[in-house]
Amino acid sequence: MNFEIEELKNVSNLLSMKHLSDISPINDKKIIDNLREFVKIYQEWVLVQENKIAKLPDALHRIAKYNISKCKGLAQRMLKGISLLESDKLVFLSFKLANRAMLMQRIHTVMQSEKKWPNEKLDFVEYKNIKEANASWRPFQLAFLLLSIDGLVNSDNSEDRDIVDLIWFSTGGGKTEAYLGVSAFEIFYRRFRYPENYGGTTIIMRYTLRLLTSQQFQRASTLICACELIRKEYLNNNLSLGNDSITIGMWIGSDSTPNKFTDAKSACDKLITNQDGQNPFQILSCPWCGTRLYKEYNKGLWGYKPKTRPNRFVIHCTNEECPFIDELPILIVDEDIYNNPPTLLFGTVDKFAMLPWNGEISRVFALDKGNNNRSPELIIQDELHLISGPLGTIVGLYETAIDAMCSYKGTKPKIIASTATIRRAKEQVKALYNREVSQFPPLGIDSEDSFFAREYKENPGRLYVVLMATGKTLTTTQVRLYAALLHYITELNYPDEVKDKYWTLVGYFNSIRELGKTLTLTQSDILEQVYRISKRRRKKLRLYGEAAELTSRKKANEIPQILDELLKEYPSKEVVSILLATNMISVGVDIDRIGLMT
Repeated sequence: MNFEIEELKNVSNLLSMKHLSDISPINDKKIIDNLREFVKIYQEWVLVQENKIAKLPDALHRIAKYNISKCKGLAQRMLKGISLLESDKLVFLSFKLANRAMLMQRIHTVMQSEKKWPNEKLDFVEYKNIKEANASWRPFQLAFLLLSIDGLVNSDNSEDRDIVDLIWFSTGGGKTEAYLGVSAFEIFYRRFRYPENYGGTTIIMRYTLRLLTSQQFQRASTLICACELIRKEYLNNNLSLGNDSITIGMWIGSDSTPNKFTDAKSACDKLITNQDGQNPFQILSCPWCGTRLYKEYNKGLWGYKPKTRPNRFVIHCTNEECPFIDELPILIVDEDIYNNPPTLLFGTVDKFAMLPWNGEISRVFALDKGNNNRSPELIIQDELHLISGPLGTIVGLYETAIDAMCSYKGTKPKIIASTATIRRAKEQVKALYNREVSQFPPLGIDSEDSFFAREYKENPGRLYVVLMATGKTLTTTQVRLYAALLHYITELNYPDEVKDKYWTLVGYFNSIRELGKTLTLTQSDILEQVYRISKRRRKKLRLYGEAAELTSRKKANEIPQILDELLKEYPSKEVVSILLATNMISVGVDIDRIGLMT
């Protein structure tokens, strides 16, 4: 897919996060004018699509008109959001701060991947000098932020509040950044608008897979760190963002993280004294500067610290140059989450099965006695298509309770969902949430063009090669294919950064049983075949260790470590040579160095 929109190139810096933030070099009026121009360009595209209807067969006119009406509705929702930005100073300031938080998140994520922090530290002034191209919205992300404003701001009288907005976009398109931008806006707006009762959990973000939770939590944590630094800037401002920290909490099962303080303290003691090599704390690096939070080969420092009076478990950066050297705004122990509900609660759907059994969870919904805070106002469900079948039936029952708990104080929560592949979305959303759904972006006339994403015909996104091994068994084919791919990459005369994209061979399997067979082959037959090829061609033998694995067989505390290993690049001796995975790798994995899959 192509996300570059030709029509938008004439509007200077329209998509720049910096130019839409509070550190923008342009004035507020110009920002509003640019946003209106953005919607105008979309409306002109809609008009072109509408004029195509007359040329379609009569049988298609009804659905074509329906699609166009949805597109027009989207334009009106965006304009309504822009009007609120123009008329309400708190809404506009929240929007601008959300843009700066996303700018900071994007820059620090890139700097971590390029290992530039802390040598190139950034402060408030230096963010102003960031080049616009380094941190820009994709058009659909900005559009989604604009259309969400009315439903978030007018919590009592907006029709959008009762609609489930479903982001239906291709994998890798940027769905996560779209709803993270909305999250940042809601965090700032609630603190500005309700200074007396903003506390507690503002947003509940839910996932269905442990792997998704691990990777997406890191990205969301970087955003929360940015929001917290902005909050500290406003401590001495006339418009305060409150004295309570902006925090994020990981709320998952005890098999993944310690749920009690005593368990966390015990696990931390064992880890530090080398009694247990397993790290159960999930957070392996600082989300702000990327510094490792665990010791490896007796190098580095531990970033985990239990505190008493009162009992708390603290995660902190080990880099003295990092602003989070004392404490990161991250909670991973259930007792800490209940005692101080995080601004953004991040968890898996199965955790909500504890609702009837643990009364302390009521604190997350601000329902405990004497709690005057507002209840959670935004619920985000990622990978909606995975909540189907028996799981969907059970989750649907809990959704009724969660909706009632969030609405108890008179304000219904806004619900956002995202997916890259779904069918019958209307029926599924109705069954889960008992609400109508608005699919974003709405379809136009042609399936390959929704304005926000267009089919890129000049250069294919992926290249598939089919191997038809007539007369050979699957095992023989697999052994020879894997061995050839593993060996011949060593003979290619390319720079290391090119080789790195193909150095890790990923095997994708439909079942654990088939994966297990291949795991055995990698340790025997494939290894022997690699040896035979290198000997026959008189080349250096490629040695590799045990294949890495991303499956449900892995413990939750092992998954972040595997992901961390996969980020190591060739020619490092620690780079992973073979990764065997099930559908766990098909959603939410963001490792751009992996380019070869069988």
